[in-house]
Amino acid sequence: MLEEDYFDIKLNKNQSKAFTRICSFVEDEKENVFILKGYAGTGKSTIVKGILKWLSENKIPFQLLGSTGRASKVISDKTKHNASTVHSAIYVFKNLSEDLDKLSKNDLDKKGQISLQFGLKQLEENSEKTVYIIDEASMIGNKKQSSSSFANFGSGQLLNDLFNYDPAGKFIFIGDASQLPPVSETLSPALSASHISEKFNLNVQEYELTEIMRQEFEGGIIKSSMHLRKLHENNTIVPWPPKLKIKGSTDIILKNNHLTLINDYIDQIKSEGFENSTLICQSNRHRDEINRIIRKELIKDSNELAVGDLLMVTQNNLLTGLVNGDQVIVLEKGERRTHVGINFIKVRVQEMHSKDIFSVLLIEDVIYSSKTNIDSFQHKKLLIDFHYRMKQKNTKQSDDKFKEEMKNDPYLNGLKAVYGYAITCHKSQGGEWENVYLYLDNKILGLKQPGIYQWWYTAITRAKKRLHIVDDWFLK
Repeated sequence: MLEEDYFDIKLNKNQSKAFTRICSFVEDEKENVFILKGYAGTGKSTIVKGILKWLSENKIPFQLLGSTGRASKVISDKTKHNASTVHSAIYVFKNLSEDLDKLSKNDLDKKGQISLQFGLKQLEENSEKTVYIIDEASMIGNKKQSSSSFANFGSGQLLNDLFNYDPAGKFIFIGDASQLPPVSETLSPALSASHISEKFNLNVQEYELTEIMRQEFEGGIIKSSMHLRKLHENNTIVPWPPKLKIKGSTDIILKNNHLTLINDYIDQIKSEGFENSTLICQSNRHRDEINRIIRKELIKDSNELAVGDLLMVTQNNLLTGLVNGDQVIVLEKGERRTHVGINFIKVRVQEMHSKDIFSVLLIEDVIYSSKTNIDSFQHKKLLIDFHYRMKQKNTKQSDDKFKEEMKNDPYLNGLKAVYGYAITCHKSQGGEWENVYLYLDNKILGLKQPGIYQWWYTAITRAKKRLHIVDDWFLK
């Protein structure tokens, strides 16, 4: 097997060993899981691209997956192979959590919510053994999550469900364990060989890429990320307050204060557009405040949605294919309408990366609130209204047509989005920008050690060329 047949560049020794190890893993019938970890910029995506070509030429079935919609789009773009999310690959919609025939509009005031129930898909009989390549696997959790999007998926434990979906499958997890773990978890279980081995009794191999490829090693972004990685890996607890080692490099631009940081970001997007820059902050509160400041400078009437506004999608949208974390630009505004007390507006939006254009109903109530979704009361109203509309067509909840109509209903699938000029660190995972403006204030120091290092590491490594940050007292 000649490496040059599968790569456009000459691999370094580290990458070459990773490629050889993964190919051997795929061919070994006894092995179940391979974990490929790597620092930011070590060429993980390069290895994935070569592995996909090798699998294709050897006619080995595979699926390329991302932990989130953003991650799947990024890896698809880098490898030129179609990728889907883990959720869409293994789950299928089964039913609603309630029998709507037994509910009425009077039930709206009762506590609880109506949830969409998703179960594991059924594998086709006699399916060939499949290799699953999962990118950005640091975000694959295994702790049961409470539903915040009115959907329940399988057991609620994603990693567990992934293994149960195809017990005979072979799984390759790609990621960086120094990035933020799944929400409410302290480690990334899909990148922990000991966790998978002990919890699932599977044979696990792992390998780590350590040689930086994306940027010069002496660059400040890489040097800072390497320092943070060591602090995290060694579980280092330093005397409060922890300090961020970041000064003294040409690719890290220090600002005098937060206002200057935000104004410089505004000037950047005014001159170059939204594609190559973003502003990352810690909390949804910071995000909302900064978005208001930016819109005041960019939008003439900043009190309402405007043509030219940048939005971030907060929930996957079946009608358009837009996914949680996608950024879109508003091209046109159309009619407003109120349906079951919820305000909608017809918009044409363009997805920033693909340039695809969609016409869809946007839920204004989300845009103008501090939330990223409608509440359970509004969700109930939409579902019960949909149920009554289906009854008028003699379509029952148990009918397949009911499920199909749910996927196509413009109100049930109203686009949920918030202003996207500033985003939280969790939402930035899986993305990369030429310029990252990092908004930090003293409250970041309230994050527990060593978790704060993962937050800093994730935020810093989103920057491909330049990191902009305020010269604060906790930097050194």
